[in-house]
Amino acid sequence: MTKNDILSPADVTKLLKTFYDKLLVSSIKHHFINLNLEAHLPRVESFWNATLFPDHSYGTNLMEQHMHLPLKRMILRSGSAYYGRVLTRIFLE
Repeated sequence: MTKNDILSPADVTKLLKTFYDKLLVSSIKHHFINLNLEAHLPRVESFWNATLFPDHSYGTNLMEQHMHLPLKRMILRSGSAYYGRVLTRIFLE
């Protein structure tokens, strides 16, 4: 098994694009029908880049941005599972 690390913003972009590509064709895709991925993806990339790389910053309250969404526990679990599988496939296998 070859292990890689998330070393750059390009790795973050690859991870997130792959994740959303999978999520938006999944059995829970209908929960994200109004998601404007073109506008959303740069914000998510910015958040993760700021989390992983000290030279990046993110100034938005992540929870505040999502509080109005009708997300249920099952949707969050499913989304987290997709994220974990994509992360494993790209960086751990």
